[in-house]
Amino acid sequence: MDDAPIILLVEDDAYDARLTRRALEKHDFRLEHVERGDQVVDAVRSLSPDLVLLDLMLPVMTGIEACKALRTFSDVPVIMLTGLDDDEDQIAGLGSGADDYISKPVVERLLVARITSLLRRTRRLAPGTTEILEAGPIRLDEDLREVTIDGEPIDLSSAEFDLLLLFAKHAGETLDRDFLYPTLRGIPYDGHDRSMDLRVSRLRSKLGDEAGRFLRSVRGRGYMLTVPKPT
Repeated sequence: MDDAPIILLVEDDAYDARLTRRALEKHDFRLEHVERGDQVVDAVRSLSPDLVLLDLMLPVMTGIEACKALRTFSDVPVIMLTGLDDDEDQIAGLGSGADDYISKPVVERLLVARITSLLRRTRRLAPGTTEILEAGPIRLDEDLREVTIDGEPIDLSSAEFDLLLLFAKHAGETLDRDFLYPTLRGIPYDGHDRSMDLRVSRLRSKLGDEAGRFLRSVRGRGYMLTVPKPT
């Protein structure tokens, strides 16, 4: 298992940590575990994990605070573990830079599926498979997962990059929530979840696009990237 993906679990509940370890190791993930939010930064620097599972409620430093600290130097994918059906917790987690969230109690099948999906999207492609997409002034390097606008680099989280990449591949098309949720999160849109709207809002802010120069809201339908399709 030397080449197994490394998952850093940040969880102060010993029982939940044991269950998570058992579930992930059964699926050939290597799990490293810390108990406090203030240990996250040092753990990521020393372990270089492929993904972080970050509980929201932690001693010393909350998951929100830990994620914000992590995002000052790392774009490692983060899945936030939140309270059951707590929209405010979920939105706060995404707002801090998390890529996804899972409600507790965690279902093993769902956890493994979300981790696998996120790792598949964020791991670099094999050498020689680099693809460059250009949509108007936006340039995306899928291999390096880098974005520039008019030659200026834009710092995006993994989730924001995936969202922009999807819009770029469908430039000029309206993408509704029924398409965005299963494509980016692997779950159907339930008619109430606001996390995708927050993700679009954060992406607009990063792009300096509050006026809708690139991403336009289509009333009652979804969102559209209003620049030419990539060639």
